[in-house]
Amino acid sequence: MKPIEIVALYVGKPVTLRVQELEVATGIGKQLVADSVWLSFERLAGDDVANTKYHGGEARTVCVYPQEHYAHWEQEFGVELTPGAFGENLTVRGLTEEDVCIGDTFQLGEAVVQVTQARIPCGTIDLYNQLPGLFRQTAVQAKSGYFFRTVQEGAIARDSELRLLERDPHGVTVRFCLQTWYHDQDNREAIQRILAVPALADNWRGMLQRQLDALQ
Repeated sequence: MKPIEIVALYVGKPVTLRVQELEVATGIGKQLVADSVWLSFERLAGDDVANTKYHGGEARTVCVYPQEHYAHWEQEFGVELTPGAFGENLTVRGLTEEDVCIGDTFQLGEAVVQVTQARIPCGTIDLYNQLPGLFRQTAVQAKSGYFFRTVQEGAIARDSELRLLERDPHGVTVRFCLQTWYHDQDNREAIQRILAVPALADNWRGMLQRQLDALQ
């Protein structure tokens, strides 16, 4: 596996984002953590979400986004993105959707975390960055990030080690999940392969099972 680096650590409470005539409650504008922060089984201390459909809960205590994608989007949209532009808790380098599998377990500072699902992005990303179409492209290009659940509580910091402890034997990458959901929903074998991973988050399991049932 490539060297892994934590680029930034963010937490924040929901705020009201005002764009023209729209007002949206969002947790996307998080603040940089200068010191350490406690990661519990429920959330990072000082962090909260507005839309529980896409964020939060015990299967999604940490939102991760790869630093490598920032340059890609800046080139594609012709802008300079602000740090934390995707509402992530962790910006990481060396750990993209192609590199991680559902069920992979990592040491994160004092904590232990496990990959549970690919991120299903929401339109608040567009509003926050004032870039229509960005959130959709993060999904269809399989560059939307992913979530950790907490296996062991502990303190984490910007300079904490993020290290692979155990690779899930099923080998189902986050990218494979996104490609299946957005481009290959009629592929029973692919859906069944994802559903076979015990660590898969319940919301993904539910939507994939419903899709599989519809194909019967």
